[in-house]
Amino acid sequence: MKIASLPAPIRRLVGAAAAALGPVVSRGLPRLDGETLDAEVAFGLWLDRRFPALWELPPDRARSVARRRAAPFAPVTRGQVTVNDAAVPGPTGPIRARVYRPQSAPYPSPGIVWFHGGGWTIGSIEADDDFCRWLADRSSCVVVSVQYRLGPEHRFPAAHEDADAAWRGIHGLASEWGLDPTRLAVAGSSAGGNLAGAVCNSAVAAGLPAPFHQVLFYPATDLRRGTRSHQTVGDGFVLDRALMDWFIDQYTAPGDITDPRVSILLAPSLVGVPPATVVVAGFDPLRDEGVAYAERLVDAGVECELVRAGSLVHGFAEVSGGSRVAASITGAVVDALAARLNGTST
Repeated sequence: MKIASLPAPIRRLVGAAAAALGPVVSRGLPRLDGETLDAEVAFGLWLDRRFPALWELPPDRARSVARRRAAPFAPVTRGQVTVNDAAVPGPTGPIRARVYRPQSAPYPSPGIVWFHGGGWTIGSIEADDDFCRWLADRSSCVVVSVQYRLGPEHRFPAAHEDADAAWRGIHGLASEWGLDPTRLAVAGSSAGGNLAGAVCNSAVAAGLPAPFHQVLFYPATDLRRGTRSHQTVGDGFVLDRALMDWFIDQYTAPGDITDPRVSILLAPSLVGVPPATVVVAGFDPLRDEGVAYAERLVDAGVECELVRAGSLVHGFAEVSGGSRVAASITGAVVDALAARLNGTST
């Protein structure tokens, strides 16, 4: 059962319970840098504590637990979306993809290539299936979700090589898939936001067709973990210090963390990369490195909108069915992207 699919009176009751119980279960809503944690998110964090810490589990088990704990809070699709599995050529074999075509999409359609999150370790097409259905329906664009290789079975740069290959393959197959190759964006969350940004950087550096736009939800941009938010938001807000360390250990060797493909903040140049939307959450250790990346884009002359979700936590978009604030901010970001892709933005 998904929170967002409940009848309106029950949703209001859940919201009221969240607002009432949030201060109780959290012993007062946390405040940080002038922001107060959203009460519905606080309620969700309280419920989330019944699950084991992901970093204490084997990767296969962590993948299953992460999917189960997020599922009830996924946004719910209202319109009709046709879903088909597909594949594109990759460096070691076919890369699995899933194509979501909303009934409202024109033909040929603008498209969004989606890279799931999960610390390059625990995410999947299946984990983001509900979100991608909603994304396609909300945007009236075709969404292509990419299953890149994961650590620890496949370490850096496997996921990044797959992301680059997937972008090239989808762009090359765009006309065959009913997509407009001139209106293809990339988007992703967390590790997926990292991959989406890296795809843009590598395409421009190689002189290849680049995405029309990039939307980076709370992206990892600097694996050195030296920002203030890594110290002040270290525990208790979904992505904690131990989990981030575990993700990095699963995917990289120590010498990899300053490679500009994975720490995209360290890219030698960002001149000429596609326009960007960078979304950061207030209660997220990745907040400051996301802000720093947006600032570097602006300094490079790139059009960039920085969206601050001050009262929210890491990963809020995929679970925006559980918070009205998260739903509003995520919807606004997607609506702006759709307007860009459809040529209706002002």
